[in-house]
Amino acid sequence: MNVGNCFRAAGDRHRVKRSTLNRVTLATASTVALALLGVSCGSDATDTVPSAPESDVDLSAAAERGRELASSKGCSGCHGSDFSGSTGPTWIGLAGSEVELNDGSFVLADDLYLARAIGDPSAERRADYSLQMPKNNLSDSEVADVVEYIKSLGLTSDGDTQQLQEVPADRVLAGIVREPAPQVDQTAIPSLSVEGETVEFRALADGLQVVYFGYTNCPDVCPTTMFDLTVALRLLPDEMDDRVDTVMVTIDPDRDLDLLAGYVTSFVPDAVAAGTLDPSLLEEAAEPFGVSYGVTVLEDGEIEVVHSGFLYVVNDMGELLLAWPFGTTSEEMAADMFQLLEREAQ
Repeated sequence: MNVGNCFRAAGDRHRVKRSTLNRVTLATASTVALALLGVSCGSDATDTVPSAPESDVDLSAAAERGRELASSKGCSGCHGSDFSGSTGPTWIGLAGSEVELNDGSFVLADDLYLARAIGDPSAERRADYSLQMPKNNLSDSEVADVVEYIKSLGLTSDGDTQQLQEVPADRVLAGIVREPAPQVDQTAIPSLSVEGETVEFRALADGLQVVYFGYTNCPDVCPTTMFDLTVALRLLPDEMDDRVDTVMVTIDPDRDLDLLAGYVTSFVPDAVAAGTLDPSLLEEAAEPFGVSYGVTVLEDGEIEVVHSGFLYVVNDMGELLLAWPFGTTSEEMAADMFQLLEREAQ
């Protein structure tokens, strides 16, 4: 299989399970360790578990209460004395990240998820931790305070999301690179974001354009991919994030023309939507990327859509630099963009 065909084949697998970075494999010793500690989150365990560390961030009153609860209720017994992870997952950077569950699905670690995970740990089991956290005796207000503390652990002293500062010079790009780089800017697609304008597949000077071909009714791959990209962009330094544009093109225009602009900006606020009812124009635009797609109306009237699941990165010369298959992590995307933006600026 050549690389061009690889673009199509790998992306056609509509549901792919992913490995989580820094996944921790738990052995039976984890269970023994908990038994020896004799603590669980929600128990009174100040004599057996280290106190939660002082924060470099100015904590809100709720987050400070949550820090004190994390110490007094024994949370650090599982999540580590500095909450960087132990027999339980790290709390650092957890808020706002994507969590893989043991059924292969993914969930955003927002306030609601964090509250559910603390209040009923067995409801949504993580894929990367086999040890089940015991139920606790925290009240709803106490759970809310712990959530606020967890959120504070994803912030720097300036109150911002932790961002990449450097990438190893010898790091290999996570995305797939085609040589020679295909020229993808020969066909423009009507904008669905700004009436009367067209979208060209070419980044602004010294920038990158991330392009995705998908559809709003996609049950899993599209929202997961767009969420991963959202997190990746947040991991970039602000000056680099400003140099990345996002474009989403619909492969299901009959249903999407009025919806896609709102859909894509719900993930990336300044993203641009594009689409056309002209099938030849869409095919002409998609072909140099290596995109495959199809929309079929079944006998029962149900609409079936299949498509490759790649995100594509284009430079300011309209060249396709690389493609991320579905399953590429946000951290890998961010590191790739960091490297490419440094290179483009030289």
